Amino acid sequence: PVYGRDWTCPTCEAIVFASKKMCFRCHTPKPLGPGSGWYDPPPQKGDWTCPSCSCNVFASKTECFRCGESKPGNIFHCHAPKPLGPGGGGYDPPPQK
Repeated sequence: PVYGRDWTCPTCEAIVFASKKMCFRCHTPKPLGPGSGWYDPPPQKGDWTCPSCSCNVFASKTECFRCGESKPGNIFHCHAPKPLGPGGGGYDPPPQK
């Protein structure tokens, strides 16, 4: 049974502690709703909707506060590997003696 403000995951039906923002079993974000503890203000100019969890995210943010999804079209937050070495070619010169 669910106690106090604990919540039931809508995806896997696990009972999750109220303080958790995400299901421990399947990582589904805590749903929004009355008594959920989340405040989702009305969108303002420039705000964006997270494509992963549908939260309203402030325009100044580059990733969703709730699930960490990157802002669509954000070229500064990608999962590409970082270049290696000073020239980006993967070669670091030997240390100077």
